[in-house]
Amino acid sequence: MIKLGVCAPAENARIIAEAGFDYIECSLATVAAMSDADYAAALDSILGSPIRAEAFNIMIPVKVTGPEVSLVDIRKYLDTALPRAAAMGAKVIVFGSGGARRVPDGYCMDEAYDDVVSYLRLAGDRCAKYGITIAIEPLNLNECNILNSVSEAVWVAHRVDHAAVKVLVDNYHSLKDGLSFMEVRAAGPLMAHTHVSHPNRSFPVPGDGYDYTEFLNPLKDIGYAGRMSVEGRTEDFAGDVVKSFAVLNPLR
Repeated sequence: MIKLGVCAPAENARIIAEAGFDYIECSLATVAAMSDADYAAALDSILGSPIRAEAFNIMIPVKVTGPEVSLVDIRKYLDTALPRAAAMGAKVIVFGSGGARRVPDGYCMDEAYDDVVSYLRLAGDRCAKYGITIAIEPLNLNECNILNSVSEAVWVAHRVDHAAVKVLVDNYHSLKDGLSFMEVRAAGPLMAHTHVSHPNRSFPVPGDGYDYTEFLNPLKDIGYAGRMSVEGRTEDFAGDVVKSFAVLNPLR
């Protein structure tokens, strides 16, 4: 059965748990940038709730493609971020990070792919020490100019060839670029995580007009039984997490 979570700051863990969800997905970049005191408070919020931060998004704010890549800065960041995430319960970290991986104008795309592969091998080694899997997130073309489809993410994951590096599908990004959810068939066992929202990037709610089975069914066809995080906008967080659970729980 698919586990359900919500992308949100750590202080919302108890609200998410009370709505019925299995975990919370926090921002790794945010957690890494916290002062020791703020991190301690975030950790207390997680450990004081019935759920854990099993997933993290926004993996890295440091450039991983282009002529300004600094392996020293990347290693320093990961060595701060990963122990914090692990203590909060991390099992999967999403490599979206559109700004970090965006290919600079005029930079060779072949070299950019090489940069991404090198970064993922480095990060994969570090994540594996904590039992954490990296999920490459395809972003729509308006948000990034590399890694824009599940098929492309699968191709890169095969190039990386690391047990800790897999892929993600997000229905919003696929719909934004008019891609078919049948792409997930190419991922198979490489599918490690998923994000879900209404096509306008709001929380799923009853009667919102979108058929979420068009996203769920292809995942079930490949035997996916991992995590699915609600990622979207809301003006009523506490109310909408309850409504989202009501929409998604019967479908998983």
